[in-house]
Amino acid sequence: LLTYLTVGEELYITTLADHGIFPFLLHHISSPPDTSQLEVDVFNLTPVSAYHLFIPILRALGNFISCSGDIADRIIRLEHNPPLLRILYNSLKSEHRAVRKESAYVLSNIAAYAPYRSELVISGFLPPLADMLTHQPYDIKKEAGFAISNISVDSTHIPHILDCNAMPGFINFLGSPDTEVIILGLNFIEGVLTKCPQRGIALVEENEGVDKIDTLSYHSNERICRQASYLLDTYFYNEENGNDYEETDYSEEQMPPWRIAAQQKYQQEAQSTYPAHF
Repeated sequence: LLTYLTVGEELYITTLADHGIFPFLLHHISSPPDTSQLEVDVFNLTPVSAYHLFIPILRALGNFISCSGDIADRIIRLEHNPPLLRILYNSLKSEHRAVRKESAYVLSNIAAYAPYRSELVISGFLPPLADMLTHQPYDIKKEAGFAISNISVDSTHIPHILDCNAMPGFINFLGSPDTEVIILGLNFIEGVLTKCPQRGIALVEENEGVDKIDTLSYHSNERICRQASYLLDTYFYNEENGNDYEETDYSEEQMPPWRIAAQQKYQQEAQSTYPAHF
């Protein structure tokens, strides 16, 4: 019931928060379920019961956090042993895929708030999230991608993200049939190319990303098409500089009107974060 009450309903969220629900929720996810005590679903031959509370509580917490920075702060700073971030760190390593997915979902919403990005990096969340981009099922990769992308909005963290080998995962997103995931990949790549052009170009080329971006320049989605074309023209198909990118301040006379608009639009979007996705 909580997962439905907390989907975008600020009135319900603030009411529940004011009635002190957060300690109760954290209490019930303080430790992973004891898998040795799980019941077995004889129809699907999978363990059930122990996760019936753990998983929806994680989803509800993610929804609570997405509501506002104040609510997020009340949950994250709550004096509880263990604190939420420690619970999430442990849950990323859970043997249950839904626990890993929901933990990444909560982290993506925490990372939408600037004050917590450095804390997530310092607490060691980048390596396991980056690993998820490569070694987890698609739905978990997507949640991890949102979390890392939101952290990367603070561009000071981009070199550390690249050190964790996150780029291949975002390049793989470019081949997704999901337009939201394609845009996620393009935005991350653009952020890297803006902050670390030399390293970004090398990583995109090493992971066969140029061909994928080129394919997207013909995509039926205009937003994707325009951003892919902008990246190609700015960083890869620049005849004057070749692939040795240098900062270039293009004047309006040098760029067609639609390209100017695209450049301005995507530079603004590079500073945005992804809101909660339900």
